[in-house]
Amino acid sequence: MHTVELPLDGLDRRLPAICLITGEVAGVGWRRVDLGWYPSWATWLLLPGLLPGAIAIALLARRATGELPFQPGAWWRWKVGQVLNALATVGWLAAVLFSFNRWLAGEWRLACAVAVAGLATFVGTLKLFVQGRIIVVLKITPTHVVLSIPSELAARALGGEPAVESQRLRAVAMKALRRDALATTGAPGGSSCATHAQTSATWCCGRCGSFFCEACAEHPSPAGKPVCAKCFGVR
Repeated sequence: MHTVELPLDGLDRRLPAICLITGEVAGVGWRRVDLGWYPSWATWLLLPGLLPGAIAIALLARRATGELPFQPGAWWRWKVGQVLNALATVGWLAAVLFSFNRWLAGEWRLACAVAVAGLATFVGTLKLFVQGRIIVVLKITPTHVVLSIPSELAARALGGEPAVESQRLRAVAMKALRRDALATTGAPGGSSCATHAQTSATWCCGRCGSFFCEACAEHPSPAGKPVCAKCFGVR
């Protein structure tokens, strides 16, 4: 997941039209969103009782409304993921409360079994139906909303910060591209670009071996040899 910070008065069609879930631009439409957030520690207020805890969370919560770009399928996956995430969270909290009650009653085996089953159900639901499908509100301030979104491309387009793991993978991939570019050679005479069939090829890619023209040349190092655009795009 990747972090973006957006102004509350900028949640509208002035944003880049790129899906926050998939990172695609084709078929993107604007959807009305109502975002909510409360401090993570407030969840523990539910332990003394669901009703008092819910009231306290409602008092601490902040909301933000606006429009955000989504592909139709991604939008519905997010909405379904939100519902499943809420149900899984409530189920987990119920399992914890029940287990705690049974533990105090001396039924520790039942308490452990319910706690483990509740945790497994919660984690399984997140892995199968929620992870990579939803937008998470990390914080809402009086001026900004901080979101965690699945798409690295969308995060970059919105001026956000890609996940550390993604940045590390990108650095490793660029190092590999620079190494592969050393094997790039000139294309033989009469060969055509693999992408632009009517254009003479200038290079033979050191990574995939395809011929490409100057328009398709991408340089991993400013003064080094190029690789083809297709190989550069999978970095």
